[in-house]
Amino acid sequence: EYLTELGFALSVAGVLSGLFAFASMGTRPLSGILTDRIRHKQLLVGAQVVMALSMLIYSLWPYPVILWVFRTLHGIAFAVSSTVSLVLASEYTPPEKMAEGISYFSTAQIIAMLLGPGLGITLAEAAGAYTCMLGSAATAIPAVLLACFLKGVPVGNDFTQKQTASKSVKLTDFIEVSAIGLSLMNASLTLMVGLGSTFLVSFAAERGIAGVSLHFTVNAAALLIFRVVAARYIGRARLSQILIPSFLTGILSLFCIVWSHSLSLLLLSAILKAISYGLGQPALQTEALRRAGEARRGAASGTVYIGGDMGQAFSGILGGVIAGAFSYTTLFAAAILPLALSLTGVICRRTPSPPHT
Repeated sequence: EYLTELGFALSVAGVLSGLFAFASMGTRPLSGILTDRIRHKQLLVGAQVVMALSMLIYSLWPYPVILWVFRTLHGIAFAVSSTVSLVLASEYTPPEKMAEGISYFSTAQIIAMLLGPGLGITLAEAAGAYTCMLGSAATAIPAVLLACFLKGVPVGNDFTQKQTASKSVKLTDFIEVSAIGLSLMNASLTLMVGLGSTFLVSFAAERGIAGVSLHFTVNAAALLIFRVVAARYIGRARLSQILIPSFLTGILSLFCIVWSHSLSLLLLSAILKAISYGLGQPALQTEALRRAGEARRGAASGTVYIGGDMGQAFSGILGGVIAGAFSYTTLFAAAILPLALSLTGVICRRTPSPPHT
């Protein structure tokens, strides 16, 4: 809305919006090695400062070159910030409660995602999209200040000082191989969420289903409640005991959409999707960090986030192609396949691993 209000063509606005996601995804491997080799507090502060300055600059001077450059920098800084934040969350949490801590950390992100769009729309309607963008830049200032006041991590979790012994850089420093499968599973979950966010309204209109906005309200509320309630379970259960229900409920959620001709099934789909994503995402993040070990948590965080970026970035691209060539029904049916493959992978690789801590 901000870009179209300034007179940019819709196609240009779309490219600039997508630039953030692709810049973030492309930076993930670099964000991992930076997190493993630079003190976490300084890295987080630097990334937050770049995000704040980027939003401020392209809000005050919305010229094409500035928008291209600083929207890209914003995406890069976001990748670094989110990667190091996940690692910090694991460090501030006792090792035996890491899964629970990461679940609460993810819940805070959900709260921000719930409040952000509503506040942004309200501010844009009241004062214009330009003021809304300046307000968005202003919200980054408290994040910078809070990052500056971070204290050292608890004794026994101080991994921030552990630098890689070798100064040379290898390809494996950028990607945590043990987390690649988990990243692909994360992609299947975020693809499910991204397709719903992008295409469910059009699907409902095609089916003549009214009140589809309630699906998103129910999904958000259910996700917030379920994350808090399930946090302890995620920390105590085995990985397969978390991921199998996660992928099964995700598949059922998509079947509900495919079969729906009324709002009731779409609301059931919203609840099932909340259970699926609420279980799966923090479990995958925790397992990636656990497998990598203390010295490579940055690479693991960046790797598992690549899957999330892929799911979000390609949901719009692949979804548009499939829906345009076939139908929205075919699109949501096709999204079952990645979840089914993830479920099959978990079942085939079940091992008597220790509880997910």
